[in-house]
Amino acid sequence: MNKIKHLLAPIILVAFLASTFSPIASPVFSATIDKTKPKIVAKAGFGKYITSGKTITNTTLIVSVSDKNLKSTVVTKDGKKIKMPTKNKFVSAGKYIVTAKDKSNNTTIYKFTIKKVIISHANLIPLYYNLIDFLRTTGLGGTYVTPSAERSRVATLVKTYWTSITPTIQNTVVQAAQVALNIKLFYLSCTTAQKTKLRASWKRIMLSPNFIYAPLKNPNTYRSGSTISFNYPSDWTGGEAVDANNIGWLFLGKNGSTSTWKNVMDTKNSPSGSLSGVMPVTSDVNGKSALEVARLYAKTYAPTFKEINKITTTLGAVVVISGKFSGQTVEKFFWIVVIPGTATNYSMSRMGGKVSESATLVPSFFNMLNTLNWSSTPVGGGGGSGAGDAFGTAWSRVSTAVVANIWAPSDNGGY
Repeated sequence: MNKIKHLLAPIILVAFLASTFSPIASPVFSATIDKTKPKIVAKAGFGKYITSGKTITNTTLIVSVSDKNLKSTVVTKDGKKIKMPTKNKFVSAGKYIVTAKDKSNNTTIYKFTIKKVIISHANLIPLYYNLIDFLRTTGLGGTYVTPSAERSRVATLVKTYWTSITPTIQNTVVQAAQVALNIKLFYLSCTTAQKTKLRASWKRIMLSPNFIYAPLKNPNTYRSGSTISFNYPSDWTGGEAVDANNIGWLFLGKNGSTSTWKNVMDTKNSPSGSLSGVMPVTSDVNGKSALEVARLYAKTYAPTFKEINKITTTLGAVVVISGKFSGQTVEKFFWIVVIPGTATNYSMSRMGGKVSESATLVPSFFNMLNTLNWSSTPVGGGGGSGAGDAFGTAWSRVSTAVVANIWAPSDNGGY
């Protein structure tokens, strides 16, 4: 019996130890592996963030690198290592590569190119028309390309008469050329909502007397005695008529347009062109401003159309409307122009047509008003020669403001 006890003792001891003490757990080690790459963002001088691989022209780029475990940032310019510029602001021309690496060797590479273009007579007008074509195409839809012959004609004019062009207009054209250098990249860098706002803004600009347009090629000149004169396109024709109220009307439109005076007087069915008349001051307009009168006509001519712009000057006012008439699928636009004359009369013009024809209509209307001389207008110096100049001066100012704010239209508060 004792021998059996001695044989069982080791077994009992093991059982006792097993029931008394817990097994000792093996130590467990945990580690977080950093797989997040450094972040590189770059903001151009025109206010938009630019993705890698893009080229910007005549502007700056601020490049920001961030990572909680950043190890190094290496910058090369044209293949040579350089220091990160002050405040991370890249200014000079060159091809750049920014390489950011963290402590886990995660790497981000950002590439960009800065170009410098000197605005000269060789590229001023090509860039100017590039901007206009882009704004028309994007804002109006369709495809608009200014013919090379017209570009060459205007380039020659500008170069020949540059010193006689006012500084305001010079500045406007140069600004437009500068904007043209980055406008496509700017647009592509916008959000969907921003693009929608930009298209609406650019449409308004392209349908309004908001830009500087070159003088017409070999224009015709309309004269009514010594009272009224202005230039109009050489390929336009028209006619004059007196209505039942003894008001004289003048219509001008592109050659080949066939219509009747009944249709011309009916805004909905009128062919594209300009209808103008000298109106008597009646009780419904007496005491009202030119802008108020223009809006009255706008509501009369096209009550469902939307006012998209207005311009007031010391001489008069222009209200721009656009929309579609009931039963028509074609979008149209009109300028309603009112110029006060004497105490008993004023000039009223309805200029407009299809939006798809605006690339030729808008510059034509602009030149007609910009060359207007009306001796009845209360302009000093006699002969009324200041009428067109007054509109031209106002539009030069407006055009400068518009070009400067193409990046961020004022009506949407900017971006």
